[in-house]
Amino acid sequence: MANFECAGCPNALDNSMSLQCHRCNDKYHVACTRITMQDFNVMSSEMKSLWICDVCRCKQPRGDHSNTPVRNSPVEMEFVTQRVKSRSNCSCLSTSNIREIIREELRNIFSNDLHPKIHEIKNTLASFETSLSSLNQDIDKIKSDHANQSAQMQHITKENETLRAANKSIITRLTQLEQQT
Repeated sequence: MANFECAGCPNALDNSMSLQCHRCNDKYHVACTRITMQDFNVMSSEMKSLWICDVCRCKQPRGDHSNTPVRNSPVEMEFVTQRVKSRSNCSCLSTSNIREIIREELRNIFSNDLHPKIHEIKNTLASFETSLSSLNQDIDKIKSDHANQSAQMQHITKENETLRAANKSIITRLTQLEQQT
């Protein structure tokens, strides 16, 4: 048997841990059927060749519904004493393998995609902090200059008022002198 796709799942089949339906010739992983690994290991090659999938069993006309595959019931064995065959490795992925693959993919995503972006964001933040610090210094200088100019303006305003008062007084005197002459 060449590698085929399982009719029950999208994964490829390996030769030793699969069953082929006697009616429709579809191939299944043992895990995709109602047969346990223990039952599969004690099945004879004749039983395996005469196995019928659940899809074909459901299509099979019956007088009653006693054979409807509602529950996962064990397969009846014709022979009581059979030797257990050695288990071969299944090409199906176990949950621990899937978890490890997911962890590895997450590590790759972090190191290849996220890490450079995080580094770029850190550099941008450092640049913003430098710019913000510079702007804060400029604002402090502007505040200081404003305070100095405000003080100067008050001094000039007072001096202007004093000069206006003096000018008014001089004009008044000049007017009085002109009237006397």
